[in-house]
Amino acid sequence: MLSQRLKTAMDLAGISQARLARACGVRPPSVNGWLSGKSKFLRGENLLKAAKALQVSEEWLATGKGPMRIEASHIKPLNNLDPAVLENLIYMDPITHAGEVQIPVLAAVPSMGSGETLTYDGDQIINVLPVSRTWLERNVNAKPDNLRVITGAGDSMHPTFSNGDMLLVDVSKIKVDVDGVYVLSAHDRLFIKRVRQRLDGHFEVSSDNPTVKTVDVLNGEHEIKVHGRVVWAWNGKTL
Repeated sequence: MLSQRLKTAMDLAGISQARLARACGVRPPSVNGWLSGKSKFLRGENLLKAAKALQVSEEWLATGKGPMRIEASHIKPLNNLDPAVLENLIYMDPITHAGEVQIPVLAAVPSMGSGETLTYDGDQIINVLPVSRTWLERNVNAKPDNLRVITGAGDSMHPTFSNGDMLLVDVSKIKVDVDGVYVLSAHDRLFIKRVRQRLDGHFEVSSDNPTVKTVDVLNGEHEIKVHGRVVWAWNGKTL
């Protein structure tokens, strides 16, 4: 209700009834009416001025819908807040709940073909890609800190993804624990291949392109290093 939203916003902003009345250009009894519940709605110029003074969203103040949108500089120390207000607060880590995640873009360019020798600079970061944290939470099952962006080369994984597609890789996946597409290295070459576990326990490495017939079996005889699992291709496909 309006009275509770006003009380919460005033406590967080450290604004008194008298100060809010001056900001809105009304007499203190009017504000008292808002806070007592006598007035159920706040509209027009009063709503605009109150929202500006309290640094909150006009929609939230009027209806309770949408984000409250408080600037950090207007938040009072928690030990100065009314205990009743504290019980209704949702605590959010500003880093965890930031709007964007800066994902490192690596120089490494793995082959999606026969594994031709490519320039490989390991974990050298050449850029960052800002991605919406909300989008990541909805589409990618991985911790943001474990994500890296690489670019694939070749067509052996077509149509799953194509030459030049940007790929999101979970670098915490350094062993094959589920079937999927992985970044692998062997004999100083970097590959992107699909890895499946067979019934005999061995892992089969293959390509998604039906015209590419290469299939290898990892049975311990090959020195293969797993660098991560591809979890998203920037063509809108979740892996």
